[in-house]
Amino acid sequence: MLQKNKNAVRVFKNIAKHIVFSSFLCLLFDFSAMAKTQVSWGGVSIDENSISNAPVAASLLSDGSGEIDIQARKRIKERPFTNVEFLGGRDDNTEGVILTATVLRESLQIFQDQNRSDVVYNHTYRIFINLMAFDWDVDGEMGRYIGSVPLVIDYKDAASAPHSTAQQQRIFQNMYLENSLGGKLNVFDELYNFANAMNVEGYLEKYPQITSLQFKPEAAQIFNIGADNLGDWSYMAKQFFEAQLVKSSGSVLVPSMSEERANLEFTFLFADKSQRIVLPDPYGEISVLVEQLIPVEELDGVQKSLCHMAVIRVIVTDELDDELMSLNFGRMKKSCFVTHKDNQINHKQKYHETMLILLKDIAKQFGNSVDKSWLAGFGVPSNVIPKYVDGVSKVKTELLQSYR
Repeated sequence: MLQKNKNAVRVFKNIAKHIVFSSFLCLLFDFSAMAKTQVSWGGVSIDENSISNAPVAASLLSDGSGEIDIQARKRIKERPFTNVEFLGGRDDNTEGVILTATVLRESLQIFQDQNRSDVVYNHTYRIFINLMAFDWDVDGEMGRYIGSVPLVIDYKDAASAPHSTAQQQRIFQNMYLENSLGGKLNVFDELYNFANAMNVEGYLEKYPQITSLQFKPEAAQIFNIGADNLGDWSYMAKQFFEAQLVKSSGSVLVPSMSEERANLEFTFLFADKSQRIVLPDPYGEISVLVEQLIPVEELDGVQKSLCHMAVIRVIVTDELDDELMSLNFGRMKKSCFVTHKDNQINHKQKYHETMLILLKDIAKQFGNSVDKSWLAGFGVPSNVIPKYVDGVSKVKTELLQSYR
């Protein structure tokens, strides 16, 4: 009888342990489910100073239909995020932590493909967009920047003639409102796919910023797009480089500003109101200098070989202005091509393409590892490559920490 009682007690203890452990697991998973940060969806916005650079988005925000907000809500707010959970109810950009899809720029390049016998115009449509998080200062009068995930989304098309203005507007509208373009492209789908692991907590508020992108006089002269256009091109290239750096490194940056705006403040326009967002002072600075644009042309019978080479220096300093890295990067042989000697080449377009590709390749070095073969490909000696590896590693440790 005593033995039976002992067995019963032992069974009861085992059951109790199982119940306690199961309860602990339930609590653990419940806590894990509750660990997501609750945020409000603020809708689509546009930087007040970007209206002229993103006219289609500005028009859609102000046309009264609300369609751009409907599409963004369906494709972003109503889908699951890893680290945040959207509050129910109407969209709200006045309380708590707010996420907004901010349109920064629309750009279009059109150029004739000179390597084909028929007449073909290549079109590259780009939308620069940012999933940004902000909350409120102590007075509740100004938004405070928390973090952001910038993205540049491309759509490419070819036609026998340049697209008309109406066609251009329709394609940009489709990128926002539909998914009827090649590959079922939609800007808000792309932004969600890239940014759904965004974390709005745990940042140190020590963000670097791409503060300048400048040309040496000789390089600006070869690019030859005029002083006013050069300023806007440099701002666009800073935004492009920022998006590529964030994509490769997983870091958070203070959004790039134009050279004329140094107050670290945005005014975002929503469909129904405007909101001022203050940015933190940059913890470190990333400067970009286009040192050389190198044209090469060689005739060989009825053909000619052309190169549009570029050398770009990236300088990185910390919050004390101590230099962490100052290195040259280049795009050389890969910029070269062969065409008929009578073909007229758009050299501005070729340099535009070369510099953006080079900025993208530079950003990739701040990902998992430095591509030593890529460095050797544009002429970095084997005994100098460790200097590049050390410089990139130092910048990643000091400024470009991953928050993924």
